[in-house]
Amino acid sequence: MTVKSAVERIEEVFPGKGNLILKELDLAQKELSSASKILTGRASLSSIGSNFAWSLPSDFLQFQEIALYDVNNKPLYAGEYNLAFEIEFEKLYAKSLTSTPITYLPTAISSAYLHYLKKPGDLDFTDEFSIDEELHGGLVARAFQKMYEIYPVDIHTRDGIIKSQNFQAAGYFGNQYQDYLIKAKRLANRKKDTNGEVQFYAHAGKTELPKRTYDSVSSTSLIGVGSTYSKFVIVEAIEGEATGTVTGTIGFGTISCAISGNTITITSTASDFVDVFVQQTNDLVEYEITSATTMTFTAYTGWTKDKIMLAVI
Repeated sequence: MTVKSAVERIEEVFPGKGNLILKELDLAQKELSSASKILTGRASLSSIGSNFAWSLPSDFLQFQEIALYDVNNKPLYAGEYNLAFEIEFEKLYAKSLTSTPITYLPTAISSAYLHYLKKPGDLDFTDEFSIDEELHGGLVARAFQKMYEIYPVDIHTRDGIIKSQNFQAAGYFGNQYQDYLIKAKRLANRKKDTNGEVQFYAHAGKTELPKRTYDSVSSTSLIGVGSTYSKFVIVEAIEGEATGTVTGTIGFGTISCAISGNTITITSTASDFVDVFVQQTNDLVEYEITSATTMTFTAYTGWTKDKIMLAVI
């Protein structure tokens, strides 16, 4: 079913409301795909030898995993290199599980791929739906439900025809949508890749190591922060600690973070804090650029933790 045909089907009941129907179908597809987790994507991490953070895909919804390979396309595992990956500031970044800051991925890693749940793009009349064809009926049902809840239609009564919202029809289509949602969740579970699961062979007395299919085919290439910013760093400050943790730096001088009570002071060995962009995870912290080499952050009581991104284009 195309978007155009779905709109026309609903428009037979709600004539002249094509744009509103399109909007409801768009919201229905986003809602169903998010709730069922049926749409997945894979993206390659570019320039892994000179970056520790990458911009997320525009259709990113939720992190699943990072797949790492050596030069022979043999799978590697982040734990072998004391690596972990996190999502922060709308970016994917690698961090060290030791005290050594990361500025790029280990040289043994030849390629890296992000596996993620993705959201569908905005619909237009000329588009195809992003989700599987057997679920299109659920989108139509959801759109019918919303239209019946909002817009009055002709209802035949003993006293004649009246204009009113048809909540009985809305309830019927709402139940239909729930049935399709359950179907979508089951379909998403069947689509899950089982190559990464550990398989136990009791009769052989051994455990087979996880296997996976090489991710060489990828629709997206994630741009590293080194290509986006001339300078980039993430600093983590924790209440009660004397110093903060620097995840890694690109372009900046040596960045240091000192914590004294509710005051966080970030310094650089170079004049880096000119035209610097600042983003934080804690709204209880305010900041001031006191010089080209010093920034002072003042936190309210109970601030607990703050991650600070500094970047210069």
